[in-house]
Amino acid sequence: MPWKTDESGNVLIESGNPIFQHPDGREEQFNADAMMLKLKELTTESAKHRGKYNQVKKELQPLLDAGIEDVPEYLKSASEAISLVKTYKEKGNPGVEEIERIKEGVASTFEARLSEKEKHYSKLLNEKEDVIKHKDEMLRKQLIKSAFNSSDFIRKKTNMIPEFAYDSFGKHFIVEEKDGDLKTFALDSNGDKIFSLQGSNYADPQEAIEILIKSHPQKDKLLKSGSGGSGATGGGATPAFTGSTIDGGDQGAISRNLEKIASGEVAVA
Repeated sequence: MPWKTDESGNVLIESGNPIFQHPDGREEQFNADAMMLKLKELTTESAKHRGKYNQVKKELQPLLDAGIEDVPEYLKSASEAISLVKTYKEKGNPGVEEIERIKEGVASTFEARLSEKEKHYSKLLNEKEDVIKHKDEMLRKQLIKSAFNSSDFIRKKTNMIPEFAYDSFGKHFIVEEKDGDLKTFALDSNGDKIFSLQGSNYADPQEAIEILIKSHPQKDKLLKSGSGGSGATGGGATPAFTGSTIDGGDQGAISRNLEKIASGEVAVA
């Protein structure tokens, strides 16, 4: 604290009080007794205000606990209601029109508050549903993509890398929930699930990838030589199959008619 001092650095005393120098150069005696008395008065006044604040908070707490955010507006409405009841006591019961007016007013206020809350919760619900939907789509996409990444047929029998194969054929796959698990299925050009060539069940993702690639119009370019393309048969052209059933042991016929088998036009016996 900047006290006024003499040449020896001693604090100057005037009327028993040290002299305080303000930043602007103004000088003032510092009366410690008066300052302590003032501090005590302020402390007492602060305690009174704090007590009043706690009392008011205690009285309003039931309203806050009831979810009433606009307390002044609520008190205003309550006051009007009390005044109305007092008038009814003095002048008798209200008529039908007055009762309807009161009911409409109460309903309107309630509906307005309910509508705001519904909008708020609806927005939160939509945001959460969007997040869940996005995560679900990512999970399903990853399940399909993992089938291509782990395909030995793509790596060993085709000229494609798994990423290219996924970009070309991934659109034919869907993921469905069955018995609590997520199952991956492939669809033919008609949107029907592709059946396995080994029985009456649907083809698993690995077999479905092979069926789709081998039945593609450009399979000769997609498959490596000797992997099921037309160049692997050797000799003259093989006549087109015109029957409805292929022997399960005739792998050559099965390979050449994968598209008809996948669509259900031809059965494997």
